Amino acid sequence: MRFLFFISVFSFLINVLYSQEVERGVAVDDDKLVKSSVSLGVNVHSFGYGGEIVYARSLSDSRWEQCYTLNFASYKHKKELKIPSLYSDAGGADYIFGKMNYCYVMGLTYGMQYKLLGRSEFSRVKVSTGLSAGLSLAFLKPYMLEIWYPINPPQARSGFSVLEQYDPTNPKHNSQNIVGEGDYFAGFNNLYVMPGIKCLWLNNIDLHYSNLFIRAIQVGVQVDVFFEEVPIMGIEQNKNIFFGGYLGIMIGNAY
Repeated sequence: MRFLFFISVFSFLINVLYSQEVERGVAVDDDKLVKSSVSLGVNVHSFGYGGEIVYARSLSDSRWEQCYTLNFASYKHKKELKIPSLYSDAGGADYIFGKMNYCYVMGLTYGMQYKLLGRSEFSRVKVSTGLSAGLSLAFLKPYMLEIWYPINPPQARSGFSVLEQYDPTNPKHNSQNIVGEGDYFAGFNNLYVMPGIKCLWLNNIDLHYSNLFIRAIQVGVQVDVFFEEVPIMGIEQNKNIFFGGYLGIMIGNAY
């Protein structure tokens, strides 16, 4: 919540600054020669981190841009916590108890971006704000655990281990039987996808002195809405709406 509060306050200050600059008459447009741009970025958000690629195209009114964004990010449940394995002396890895799936979200959005502050003799910084919306796909990959099945339960000295996805209904999936986190690449054959909708409101602060290069910071909020709860955890309440803050760094070129 503190991260989201910081993002909201920062975005508000950007818009206040724009209104003051317009009154002073210093928002001079010097980017009319730029028609398109392509940029790559990395970001952190309230549920994880990710990356994106953005293609923007200027309209006849040079203050407006069309933006096409493809992003990919990891999403975590707030209750995820790694705990040590009781089999650590035998090579058991730490694991997240109760986790059922890794969650990765890919979004494809279209939106409009409005230039609030253009580069001028007073400032070489360009500030824009924009809204975009589109489709999102949540890729759920099973979180695999190494489970110990003793052959002789009273002694439990002999037995075998099996890689299984955590199942809250399986009595064997408890801390006494979980050896540790399994191979990450196991379980891809059971990957499945959940469709949803993505919306973003981002403020873009381009710090490069030239209009031909992009060295920007993005600050805003995003929301992903899925049609049913995303099963990241097996023993905690999952949700279908992910709303939170967004902070990113972009690098690219304009032409």
